[in-house]
Amino acid sequence: MQIYQGQGADRLFYEISVTNSYDYLWKNRLGCGSIVFRDSQAILEQSILPDFKNQSVRTDMRTSETYLEIAQLLTSNQEILESLKVCFETPQTYFQEHSDWYDERCIDAEDDEARLQWIGLADELLESGSFVELDRNTEREDFLYELESLVKKYKLPLQDEWLKEDGDIPLWAQTLDQEWESRGFCLAAMDIDSDSYVLFPCQVRDLSSLITLSQKVNQRFDYAKICIASRLKERVQDDFCF
Repeated sequence: MQIYQGQGADRLFYEISVTNSYDYLWKNRLGCGSIVFRDSQAILEQSILPDFKNQSVRTDMRTSETYLEIAQLLTSNQEILESLKVCFETPQTYFQEHSDWYDERCIDAEDDEARLQWIGLADELLESGSFVELDRNTEREDFLYELESLVKKYKLPLQDEWLKEDGDIPLWAQTLDQEWESRGFCLAAMDIDSDSYVLFPCQVRDLSSLITLSQKVNQRFDYAKICIASRLKERVQDDFCF
């Protein structure tokens, strides 16, 4: 635990680090005065914890900073980044503000906060049109249609004849990687542990950074051709075991 003075003489803060899988960091703001000193003394000398009811929970700042680094590689839109900062630092607050998004994915406030952060990132970028989400059984025409607006943003070519009619998303992703290689782009995926795929065109150098950063928070970005193929393989194995 730490108690320290904030900016100005009228504010004190206490932080309580709780050792668990999410490294929660509890924070509370107190007004100066006899109550503060009485509470502080109780906390320090008598091990009496404050009442945390209705107080927000902040995640480990190192984790939220990593998420923010990821977001900054994906968008320069300051409004989106500010919204995501809330998501990364106080996921429960963000959940309450975007409960309809989470409801659509059958995610509730009891889910772990890492999932709230990761899905919040995905949905913000889907909502802004930076990502597309496709069903694993998406047909060729729908795949082309959904990607069309995204590739235009990066001035990337996309031609019908490149993609085999009887192919699937991993094969089409591999084809696009080959066609875009000279431009330094690929088709990337954000793994949201679902039967649907979150896809987006990405510079290869940025994807390399996204892969590394996502591993720090036990999540996954990858080339779409690799990410989706591994997901399909896992699904086949699960079906076989069942």
